[in-house]
Formats: sequence, structure tokens, C-alpha cells
Amino acid sequence: MSDSTGSPYRVVSRKTAILLIVLVIGLGAIAVSLGLGWVETYSDEMAELVDTDPDQARIKLVRDLKIVAVATGAFTCALAAFLVWYGIRSLGTGSMPPKDSWIVEGQKIRTGPDAVFSAKLLLVSSAVIILLGIAAAAMLWRLPAASLPA
Repeated sequence: MSDSTGSPYRVVSRKTAILLIVLVIGLGAIAVSLGLGWVETYSDEMAELVDTDPDQARIKLVRDLKIVAVATGAFTCALAAFLVWYGIRSLGTGSMPPKDSWIVEGQKIRTGPDAVFSAKLLLVSSAVIILLGIAAAAMLWRLPAASLPA
């Protein structure tokens, strides 16, 4: 696909890119704020549950930590899968970013050996992200058994 100028890229203006970045940062700030509120509520509920029924509190905490472990692993592996896909596309087209990608007007496009190096670096970084995601998920999964009394 190419735009009306014949470019193999989809070009967005700098203003649009800045607006999108500000929007994503704003949504991220809202999500963090809501998440912190949820953690505070969860903490209060768990403190009350520990006082009334410690065994039930332990069961709930273990279950919730395992949910967080699965979500952590799924999110990081999904991010890495996207980066692998992007890196493979870049290797296939011989340019970074790969052809048919969204770019900001004036963005530098690498071709040839520079693009191949960037794509390979992206693939190696993706492998590291996958390993870190699996390690974080495994640590969170095992955390209750290692730190909570039976």
C-alpha cells in the first residue's frame, strides 16, 4: 500500500503523532490512577479478610497472584511477538521500518545493512523480552509457595 505521493509508507504529520503520544500517555495515567485505587481497595479488603478468615485470605491471595503471573507472561510475550513480527517484516523488505508501516513525516528510513542490523537487534531484544516475561511470570507463580506459610 502506498499513499497519494507514491511512498511505500503511511505517513502521519508530526502534529498527529504528538497528539497520539499525548493521548496514549493520558490514557496510561488514567489507567495507573485507576489501578492504584483498585490496589488500595484490594489491600483494605485483604486486611479485613485476614482478620476474619486468614485461610480464605491466603487462598484468595494465591489465586490473585497466579492471575497476575499469567497476565504478566501473556502481556510480555504478546509484546515480544509483535516485535518479532515487525523485525521479520523488516528483514523481508530490507528496510527499517518495514515498507507499509506508519511513519512520522521526516522520519529516517534505514535500508541495506543498517536495516538488517536493526532488524536483527530487534529480534534479539524480542527474545530477551520473552525470557524476562516468562521469568517474571514464573517468579510470581512461585511467590506464594515461597513466602506464605502453609
